[in-house]
Amino acid sequence: MAEPEWDADTRDLVIALEVDLELCPRCGQPAEICQDPERQFDWQAGAPVRCHATTALREAQAKVSEETNPHTDALIWPLQLRDGRVNGRT
Repeated sequence: MAEPEWDADTRDLVIALEVDLELCPRCGQPAEICQDPERQFDWQAGAPVRCHATTALREAQAKVSEETNPHTDALIWPLQLRDGRVNGRT
């Protein structure tokens, strides 16, 4: 049997640290780091990766207009894998 990566004490410590850590609402990084002007040039962006779920969402949203469906901003758009797909694979 494989050993767990973290024991209960370590897991609880990490959870406690995450609760106390204020994350940036824009990027999700620790706010004290990503919003620090002295660290402005410490960051670099990687190559973009497409979220195919968001692509499907945007395509569905483009088919709906305020004219035919008033208050489109009030619509909730559930996302799910197509039938027969598990973790994105057949």
